[in-house]
Amino acid sequence: FEVQDPSSAQSLAKSFNTDQARFGFQATDITVGDSGQYVAYESQQQSNSQTVTAYRLHYVVGNQVVRVEAFDADTTRARSEFQKLLDLQTKLTPPSSS
Repeated sequence: FEVQDPSSAQSLAKSFNTDQARFGFQATDITVGDSGQYVAYESQQQSNSQTVTAYRLHYVVGNQVVRVEAFDADTTRARSEFQKLLDLQTKLTPPSSS
């Protein structure tokens, strides 16, 4: 998500986290950024008549907010795949320093 400036990106990332909490996402121990400033959230959701575990994290790169998301019917696999994806994405586009 591209916005006008880094301050707006920080504000948008914070708003995403607020919305996630409203929709039942819970903070996890998965973090990225300086001192773990960006936190991943987890939720159980219904998809095609099955329950899936979703992991989602938003972080800021300059004037952009990057969303990393993974989900699977197997909770352990969802977390593992999310962590792999997050590691790859943050190597490609590291979070801005706070």
